[in-house]
Amino acid sequence: MCETSFCKNICEIFFHLSFGISFLSLMFFLIGITLSFCFGKCCGDFTRIIQRNLDNSLRTLPREFRKKWRKIINIGDKLTGPTKILGFLEIIFFYLCLFFNTIEGIGIWLVFKVGTKWETWANVVKIPEEIDCTTAGIDNLKYLELRNKMGTVIMQKFLIGTLGNIISAVIGFVVFCLGGFVITLLD
Repeated sequence: MCETSFCKNICEIFFHLSFGISFLSLMFFLIGITLSFCFGKCCGDFTRIIQRNLDNSLRTLPREFRKKWRKIINIGDKLTGPTKILGFLEIIFFYLCLFFNTIEGIGIWLVFKVGTKWETWANVVKIPEEIDCTTAGIDNLKYLELRNKMGTVIMQKFLIGTLGNIISAVIGFVVFCLGGFVITLLD
């Protein structure tokens, strides 16, 4: 059933574009996706604020330990290239899922994303329960606090980033739908 509606929507789009019937539809489609990207950029700004919150917590640590900790968790003001690209691809994917009325695609992506994130953090980059902090002048309680804060920040970035991308795509799609409404009023 979903494949049929998906194919039907693709055929309708190419039919309209190839015969030049709806240039305004294409314009509103592009405006919608552009707005989605703009709101997605704001989402990246929110995740950087969360990162800075963790960075502020590290200021109480001895300098050498702080430098090592930052290197481990890779705190920076800018999102890395692959993270940014994934965010924009997510926005495009979510927008197209809304456009082609295949909402289940968003659900499948979220299940895949949570599964890979879970597996990565559980087995690949798991933070040790304890380390020898005495040489750095850090007690175990402070280390536990940092582990907890880092886990919280990672979870918040993941949730806010993903939800922000979905909301960005929805905003762009709503603009596209409003454009369609305007087009029908003009006809």
